[in-house]
Amino acid sequence: MIENAIKIWWAGVNSVDPQSLIQTMIKCTETSLQVNGNPIDLESIRKILVVGGGKAGATMALGLEQSLAPLAEHIQICGSVIVPVDQSQADGLRLIKLIPGRDKHENLPTLMGVTATRGILDDIARLKSSDLCIALISGGGSALLVAPKPPVTLDDKIATIKLLIDAGATIRQLNTIRAKLSLVKSGGLASHCQAKKLLSFILSDVIGDPLEFVASGPTIPHAVTSFREIQGILNDLKLDLEKLPTNVQYALMEGDASEPIVAEHSTTHAERVVNVLIGNNQTALDGASQFALEQGFQVSSKTLKPETLLDDLADAISENILSDLNSEAPTCCLIGGEPVLPLIHESQRGVGGRNQQLVLEVWRRLKDRCGETWSNDYQFSLLAAGTDGEDGPTNAAGGWVDSSTFSNVARDSLVAHCERNNAYPLLFEIGQLFQTGMTGTNVCDLMVLTRHRSRWQ
Repeated sequence: MIENAIKIWWAGVNSVDPQSLIQTMIKCTETSLQVNGNPIDLESIRKILVVGGGKAGATMALGLEQSLAPLAEHIQICGSVIVPVDQSQADGLRLIKLIPGRDKHENLPTLMGVTATRGILDDIARLKSSDLCIALISGGGSALLVAPKPPVTLDDKIATIKLLIDAGATIRQLNTIRAKLSLVKSGGLASHCQAKKLLSFILSDVIGDPLEFVASGPTIPHAVTSFREIQGILNDLKLDLEKLPTNVQYALMEGDASEPIVAEHSTTHAERVVNVLIGNNQTALDGASQFALEQGFQVSSKTLKPETLLDDLADAISENILSDLNSEAPTCCLIGGEPVLPLIHESQRGVGGRNQQLVLEVWRRLKDRCGETWSNDYQFSLLAAGTDGEDGPTNAAGGWVDSSTFSNVARDSLVAHCERNNAYPLLFEIGQLFQTGMTGTNVCDLMVLTRHRSRWQ
């Protein structure tokens, strides 16, 4: 039952393969370089330094190194990209180093990330005006490119991030506050760079592609956030400023103004820094949609708003599953984005991620309406998974349920596991985790819902 949904999901993920996306953007010969159709002047360039960070860093680096191969005979190509520890080895890379910046399945900043970032900042500060710097930026970079702004410490940042996540912060809210506490975020990487030109290739994991929020925008100076805006975020999250570490409180109040202060966008910066979007969640939705159409499905797709609550999404999906199936052809509903999941207190919390939780929440709603067994005259499959292969602090990308496994778990068990954010153990026990390993890309979550008449194969 679930096989079709899995194939459709993988079609979406394969369409955002960073290696292929980078190679599509770059046209290179021994004497010329074009990026997204725009020529780069190579006449004075003797060195290309590659830096960056993110969950897609390894595959982006591989695509870049292969694309720049014709230049390697007469231009020095080197550099380092910070990645999760289980992605720090990549066959085929000779010139670009991959540096582990955090442990697997733990999306929090670490001391090794701080050390690696310090090395990158030192390297780009030593570049000459005749050099070219290329940054590879992808989702997950906020926890890998780490440079706390003194007096904020690494422990301060970790404590703050945990409080924000527990309160249900969206990626935009989280990265807005992260940027106030960092020397590398919010254009910090670009400001350290002394090269003649900085090219930044960005794979977006934020819906709508506000590039200043992808990995907290290390190459994109943007409006300085006033303390009034910070207070608004904390109020929305019902989080008191006093609960944050003292150093963080002072950092968030720094530069306070009644109106936002716009960071300086000089002509020099505009000419020197070029940010190129190579792919996003819509790219994955389009790839999944094309494949599903080729398989005979009638396809619809939806992109979530950043503030969409997981409970509301579970309501909508369960209603979709139970709505009349008027088509004789199979249907496929694709959903992209990241629903917001407020978590219970850490002392009561189990193990899981938002995709695993979503599957259980939809399942329990269907049980409320249909009872313990599925008796409708059509079949359904639901797969929800992170395109990076990680769902929360677990080794699963997500989970799944279909009409053939509907009776595997009683409603009361689903309720108990949902209340404790404890989806992983249950899905593991019944064999309904979706485990892919790290995919090498990262463009938010992708959910696939298929429905068909029992006689359709």
